[in-house]
Amino acid sequence: STLDSLIGQGKVLMLQERYDEATAAFAECLEVLGEHGNKTDLAYAHSDLSEVAFRKGDYATAWRHAEESLRLRHEARSEWGIATAQQQLAQVEHKLGRPGAALRRVKESLTIFEHLQAKRGLADSLLLVAAIAQDNGDTGVTAQLFGAAESLLDSRGAQLARPQRDYYEKAHLARARAGLDQQAWAAGRDLSLERAVLLAQDYAPEEH
Repeated sequence: STLDSLIGQGKVLMLQERYDEATAAFAECLEVLGEHGNKTDLAYAHSDLSEVAFRKGDYATAWRHAEESLRLRHEARSEWGIATAQQQLAQVEHKLGRPGAALRRVKESLTIFEHLQAKRGLADSLLLVAAIAQDNGDTGVTAQLFGAAESLLDSRGAQLARPQRDYYEKAHLARARAGLDQQAWAAGRDLSLERAVLLAQDYAPEEH
């Protein structure tokens, strides 16, 4: 269908970092759907627009689309969708320097993703808590959380295509891995899913 074609095109363009073209494809999805379109499809389109805006550094637009996605997900009663939208809002809060608000949202997402056993969603949330911990200088927990997220991304349940996995490596893992304790990182990779989620849920920024 036209909608599926536009979504696929937008995702490929986003991975190629052709963000303006990706935005145009996802915006066309909204036009195809119209304001009375299926709530789930509309939520996906807003979620994709939020993600591409976030990658461009346009945090106001990323927030607006994630907020609309969250509203639609609540109306559709989609647990996974609610968790995804909250995680998107949390990553914007983090970039805007609001770690407390970001942690509250991402921990809500973690609870839902763990219940659903959604490995990619869990990995995204662990990466965000790791980034918040890193900003606060809490290097031990940072390394463990990055390691745990990497293990999840490499697990069969994450179902990541190679270009998507490469994006995670470039955007999140490579730079962090180079600057953190490798023993702690390896310990994080060895954590069970339950222990990794508990580590993230229990994290509170230390005063330095």
